Amino acid sequence: MRKARTSYSRLLAYKKKQLRKKLFWYSLLTTAVLTVIGLYGVKYFPRWIDFITSVVNQNEKVMVVENEALLPPTLQALPEYVNTPTPEIRGTAMSGKIVELFLDGSKLGETVSSKDGQFIFVPREKIADGKHKLTAQLREGKNESSLSLSVVFVVDTTPPDLVIESPEDGAKLSFGPDEELVTEVKGQSEAGVEIRVNDRLAKVDIDGSFTVMVPLQKGENTLKAVSVDKAGNSTEKKIKVTAEVR
Repeated sequence: MRKARTSYSRLLAYKKKQLRKKLFWYSLLTTAVLTVIGLYGVKYFPRWIDFITSVVNQNEKVMVVENEALLPPTLQALPEYVNTPTPEIRGTAMSGKIVELFLDGSKLGETVSSKDGQFIFVPREKIADGKHKLTAQLREGKNESSLSLSVVFVVDTTPPDLVIESPEDGAKLSFGPDEELVTEVKGQSEAGVEIRVNDRLAKVDIDGSFTVMVPLQKGENTLKAVSVDKAGNSTEKKIKVTAEVR
């Protein structure tokens, strides 16, 4: 609420300042017109009007540049989950302005937007694992823009747990002469992960347990399980089993 009142007060003061300057120039114009008419009559009146108008217009252009309103920057959305504590933050802003970035309400750092209005920022300090909210604003001297729309993301740098429970490492699996050489691989990981065993996609339950049927060849086989979480962290486990045909 205080931020909104401050912005409104600044806008009101700015408009009053513009009005005073316009009144000054119009008063000056009126005085000049009367002086020219009094000294030279109406002969030079049109030229004098053109000159004064150009001066007023130029002054108003300078006023606009000097009092350019700071618009909030736009943050580029980050992936919902990132596996680095120093994610690259991108966005767009008014060119050549200081961009301040805030993480969970505290200042994370600042950078300067380029001529084409782009900015890139990489945190110097590592961001802790967990859910975070990122915002940004522009600063020029004592003036500040309002905050940007927030970007929410989760930092997760920890690889998922992974255990192959069945079959056991080194197990010998016996098959009849007419049986298909295939085994069920079971294990435990984490909720929300994707698991493949020898490139076969496993079914993962909400508690992180998984199961998948994997074909074998006669003799020794390597079973490689890979678990990948939402942030892209991965864990790999391998076991060996032997398929024997009776």
